[in-house]
Amino acid sequence: MFEGCDELKEIPRGLRYLISLRTLTLTTKQKRLPENVIGCLNSLQTLEISKCENLEYLCDDIDRLKALRTLLITGCPSLLSLPCNIKYSSSLENLILMKCEKLNLRIEMEDDDSHQDLNNTQIQLRTLSILALPNLEELPQWLLHANTLESLAINECPNFRALSESLQHLESLKFLYISSCPKFTSLPKDMDRLIALRDLRIFDSPVLIERCKKDTGEDWLKIAHIPLIWLDDEEIKSRQSCFEGRESRLAAVIALPSSLDYTTSKSTLKLLLPLADPAQALNVPVRALLSAAYPLSSSPPYIFSWLNNLISAEDMMHP
Repeated sequence: MFEGCDELKEIPRGLRYLISLRTLTLTTKQKRLPENVIGCLNSLQTLEISKCENLEYLCDDIDRLKALRTLLITGCPSLLSLPCNIKYSSSLENLILMKCEKLNLRIEMEDDDSHQDLNNTQIQLRTLSILALPNLEELPQWLLHANTLESLAINECPNFRALSESLQHLESLKFLYISSCPKFTSLPKDMDRLIALRDLRIFDSPVLIERCKKDTGEDWLKIAHIPLIWLDDEEIKSRQSCFEGRESRLAAVIALPSSLDYTTSKSTLKLLLPLADPAQALNVPVRALLSAAYPLSSSPPYIFSWLNNLISAEDMMHP
């Protein structure tokens, strides 16, 4: 609705009355999103906050969005933290955080957390996707507390060092994607307990890749049970391709003529799909990007189901 409104000084308070609104995309110059505005949108299912250069904080009443399933925050370089109440957002399934240079997921989340406070966490994420968060060193406990997480992707986080031992409690985790995290050097010791994990992909993380090499790597026994493993360009264990015999709207978009120029499009889709020039889209190899995106779009928990509207939107079909 307000995407690309680079000169919008503040979100209109009258927005609160659009109680049937299901999808909201906004760009604003505000440092903080207003209270009792977005939090009043009872039907909102998808919230995209994009290119807010000055934004430091979201609204604290985000937990009032009882229908919210997908939260996407991208290109907000001043964003410092997420609201504490986000961990009580029981409807939230998909959390995507991209290019937020100052974002610290631990701020006001765990500095004074008690064990009881973690037990009160209600968030039930099914998909967590993180791209280019330089402050991220480790996933905070509030994100790993629920055992509902099915897909986890961490990309271009230069200071990311480790996956918590709490990872073993993610009994539903099926897909794990790690790329361009040079300081991430070893997997947690109880990785072998993730019996649902069926797809592990590690790219551009040389020390970790060396430890995961079949039979010889120190971490090999932790991952030997996983049906499909990719280490850079090498497929270690194979199964029937996840692309074979299956259809998705994402695949249809990828098949669009490569001559189309999406560089002027206002849609966030151009950040995720390297349609015209792979070098313009996140600097991620096409193979790696599709490997990460396909399971998140064509199978549960459908992280990119919010792309359906963008795929058919006029600004994408006529860039």
